[in-house]
Amino acid sequence: MKQREKKAFRKTSVIHFFLYALSGVLTALPLVFEGLWPLGWLSMIYVLYHELTREAGTYKGAYLRGLCFFYFYTFVVFSWFFSLYPMDFIGFDPQSALIVVLLAAFGIPLLQSIASAPNCHARAHTQLQRRRTTHTPFE
Repeated sequence: MKQREKKAFRKTSVIHFFLYALSGVLTALPLVFEGLWPLGWLSMIYVLYHELTREAGTYKGAYLRGLCFFYFYTFVVFSWFFSLYPMDFIGFDPQSALIVVLLAAFGIPLLQSIASAPNCHARAHTQLQRRRTTHTPFE
């Protein structure tokens, strides 16, 4: 690839990752604010359209798209950890409470997205398998 094509490809990839992250946030908002329930359905349109119409990509790209979507999705879902901050009800000092809350708010979504991202990886693998030509004895 030429240098110009690589820059255009990177720019497009960054935009797609941003849109996946935005879609993850918008999909999770109805779980926090019940009145936004239509948004949960509408926010998935980009992800579904992009996954169903794009060419089969690399496993790394599929995993990163899933990681972007699921990290921001679970970050919004677990955002209630910030309301626990003082944690004086269990006797934590402010520094320990801050560490616990930050680890819970950022660490749990990271673990969840690492575990959920292979779903997108599996979809990319399925697309690659469909594109391969197989010859069976009954053709």
